Amino acid sequence: MESAGRPSYEELERLVAEQAAVIAGQAALIERQAALIEGLTARVAELERRLGTDSSTSSRPPSSDSPFTKAPGWNVTASVDTRSSCPIDRESKNGFDTPRIYRRV
Repeated sequence: MESAGRPSYEELERLVAEQAAVIAGQAALIERQAALIEGLTARVAELERRLGTDSSTSSRPPSSDSPFTKAPGWNVTASVDTRSSCPIDRESKNGFDTPRIYRRV
């Protein structure tokens, strides 16, 4: 005796088989995505490691450094500090000697 609106045993069996196939396909897709994520994570880690290297942290020559990133260097500023007695470090301006002070920036 079939009730009105209720699926038959065969219909339920077919529906379960279809759902099992969908679930199996999704499981395979998840496995492929997990492997891809693992590979991409390793690649990002390697690229981040390489990005952090320059001539000061590797064996590469300074000429291989990017011209767009400015490394800390020396900045020349004029000052009234008269402790320097070397004439090469002084420049004349309006008859007064102003020593050049080199500061690390």
